[in-house]
Amino acid sequence: MDHAGVQEPTVARAQQWLVWAGRIISVLPLLVILTSARWKLTEAPTYVAEFARIGWPHDALPRLALLQLGFMLIYVIPRTSVLGAILLTGYLGERSPPTCASASTRRRWSR
Repeated sequence: MDHAGVQEPTVARAQQWLVWAGRIISVLPLLVILTSARWKLTEAPTYVAEFARIGWPHDALPRLALLQLGFMLIYVIPRTSVLGAILLTGYLGERSPPTCASASTRRRWSR
């Protein structure tokens, strides 16, 4: 077969590195979430102590880890990646349970 009549777009080949850069940048938050979920599921002493300090019960750790892993799974599936990104942003954002708990703890101690 002769490929003389078929030309690969130069733009697509030149921007291939953008696709890979996007994939690498997309993986970085997942590594953070995997590490956090692992610490919660293995009940690392520093994690347990910090959650106790901000007033969260010990049995909430596995549930939060499953939430993280579930949101991450939704993010990894291409058809649901936008929903997963929204859920992960909400979890990691200002309104996440650990942040709210630490804010309420600060208010309680500042009185």
